[in-house]
Amino acid sequence: ALLFRSCPAHASARAVCFGGVCLMSGGTAEPHPVVRVPDVRDTVNFVRLQDWKSLPKPWPRCQDLQKGSFALPEKDDVVFAISHTWAYAGHPDPVSCKNSSLAELFDVAVRTHKPVGKALVFCDFLSVSQRPFRSDQVPRSQEDEAAFAKALRAFPQIYLQADAVLHIDEDNEPLERDRVPYWLPPGQVESLGELEFSDTGGSVFVSQIPPALLSLGVGLFDVVDSVGGIRVTTKAELKQAIFEHTKHFKEQAQGAWSFAWTSCGCGRAE
Repeated sequence: ALLFRSCPAHASARAVCFGGVCLMSGGTAEPHPVVRVPDVRDTVNFVRLQDWKSLPKPWPRCQDLQKGSFALPEKDDVVFAISHTWAYAGHPDPVSCKNSSLAELFDVAVRTHKPVGKALVFCDFLSVSQRPFRSDQVPRSQEDEAAFAKALRAFPQIYLQADAVLHIDEDNEPLERDRVPYWLPPGQVESLGELEFSDTGGSVFVSQIPPALLSLGVGLFDVVDSVGGIRVTTKAELKQAIFEHTKHFKEQAQGAWSFAWTSCGCGRAE
């Protein structure tokens, strides 16, 4: 005979409990601890491990994945958090160096944890919205930027609440045309004002290129090294340099300043 009783732990759903085991007959499944981290439920996605195995190479951005690739972690699921370095500002692994190492780590983690439910993956590039790394990709919206900022604050707790952290520490293969210096002809400098730039870590790089300027020869994430031999480290310095150069170019009817750049293969590997 079985003794049926109500279960306080599942008061929000119908449950039958016996022998210390609760059989859920309806309601919402209990979430994984990582879902209780503030803002995670609304801003972070967790990729099904089976879908990670079939991802295109290089990895697509989070917002370019099919919604069915994600699942909200529940208590019987295991969450594997990937810890890794980014080879480039635009993409952490543009030539897919990390896939084989991760596949081995996932196999070990699954054998170790023996998930009763789903195996899910948290990876920054795949779990929160990202900037474009190709010229044909749509930029993040203002809503995406706000959600990204909230998700970023949750990252430390996500790693603490994950069932396992898989850390990769290995060298990345260089990309073709990466870190190759070049110069922009003086007559094209005025067009630079229409590009979008970002600055971080003491460098200024191209963050967006309007379709009309794709023929300019500048690539995504290319870095502005110097203007007229003077190093540029912030967007404000670059804006002033473009203004001064354009003014000089019009007054002198010749281009005396050169804009030195360093290309990023990540933004050119279309």
